[in-house]
Amino acid sequence: MRRPREDGSALVEVAMFVPLAILLLGLGTFVARALIDYAKLSDLSASAARYATRAASDPAREGGYRLRPTAAEVEAYVRRVATIPIESVTVTPDPSTATPGTDVTVAIRARVPLGPVARSVNAIAGLFAGVAGAGPPLPADGITLESATVMREE
Repeated sequence: MRRPREDGSALVEVAMFVPLAILLLGLGTFVARALIDYAKLSDLSASAARYATRAASDPAREGGYRLRPTAAEVEAYVRRVATIPIESVTVTPDPSTATPGTDVTVAIRARVPLGPVARSVNAIAGLFAGVAGAGPPLPADGITLESATVMREE
């Protein structure tokens, strides 16, 4: 008895597996990068809140020796130390006018571009779009991450 011929079946299986493997690796890279960038953003908002609620001595200032940064100075600090593109920084209330015991909130929004990873994953996913009936899995223009930290003026 002769076995049926299976010439080329391994090639077809590899041709189906490789794009799926690349797609999964790309999605894994995307998730890892998003988590790392969110951790950076969270650390940045905590650092900005500490900066906003700290007081420095300023003997030249009339009426006291305490000087807190303004909301604009906190925003400038965030933009200076950020390692990811910052869209917006919101500081409420203004730390320079807040009284001790007041909660100061620093909220930061960042747009993280995905670049070639998104284009590659979306191109590979496009090969299967007819089968799955779904659109691209990753946004081509990146994702928005947000983090807010609340600290009390002391």
